[in-house]
Amino acid sequence: MKKKYLTTGIFIGVFFLCAAIVGAAVRFFPLLRAAQTVRRVLSAECMEYDIHVTLNQEQFSGKQEQFLRAVSWILETDESACLSWEVGGKISDGQGYAQIFCEGLDGPVTDVYFDKNDIWVNVKMLYEALQNNFTSAHPLLGHLLPDWNYSDYMSLEQMEEIFQTDIKGMYLPDMPKGASGQSTWQYIVMLSQLERKKTEDGRQQFSMDWKDYQIAVEIGKQGRATSSDEQSDKAAYKPDIFIQGVDREGGRIVQSYEAEINAGSATKMAAPDSVMTQDEMEQFMKLWELVKGMQGEFGKERKA
Repeated sequence: MKKKYLTTGIFIGVFFLCAAIVGAAVRFFPLLRAAQTVRRVLSAECMEYDIHVTLNQEQFSGKQEQFLRAVSWILETDESACLSWEVGGKISDGQGYAQIFCEGLDGPVTDVYFDKNDIWVNVKMLYEALQNNFTSAHPLLGHLLPDWNYSDYMSLEQMEEIFQTDIKGMYLPDMPKGASGQSTWQYIVMLSQLERKKTEDGRQQFSMDWKDYQIAVEIGKQGRATSSDEQSDKAAYKPDIFIQGVDREGGRIVQSYEAEINAGSATKMAAPDSVMTQDEMEQFMKLWELVKGMQGEFGKERKA
């Protein structure tokens, strides 16, 4: 009889042990796969990204308001359109490249190169957009804007000097830093500390509070189509990592952002060769004074 009870007890113990192992595996393996994906992407030779940023105009400073009006005039679009931007590009071996798109406009309005220390903006593209738009609107006055005669790029610091405002703070979303270079186990530990749930399509979502943002990270989320024509083409597309951040308090310049990040193949990139010198910058400032005067005069027409 004692042997029978002992056998039954061992069976029950083994049963609950197996159930506990299965339960732990059910919870652990999705976490392991998510951690492996994050490590693969963040340690890849190249990261491809697409970020959509929505700005909160109510948090702009006076100088940032002036910058918004200048950009909307240069691009000949509404100020509201200049509150929604998309940035797509690659980062490889510490160097990065991106094209920048404004809502409602075809094609990129400019492009940028960057590394961990510097950002270079293609000012020539912006100026030529202004020149083409102005000439179309005022054919007889098109000669007022001379052809571009400078290096193509200027540093972001030079651009901020021209506009006397913080441009970087307007467009770069505040996302958690320092996640790269970790082992799979370290990513497991990091993800296990976040709130986790399954999305409607059965994918893993991890959420956290970061400063004033509510951030959700999904692994393998369905891609966001940019137009109805692209919906069918992107039906099978799943970015490796999808990040969504929303300002909960409404006190940040970046109101919300969505980022898709994928691992890509190594791409050689370098800083642009054609970057303005300080002497060119001083000459360009004279041209910019002319542009500001024209904005003050002809910008009134669009508001009327």
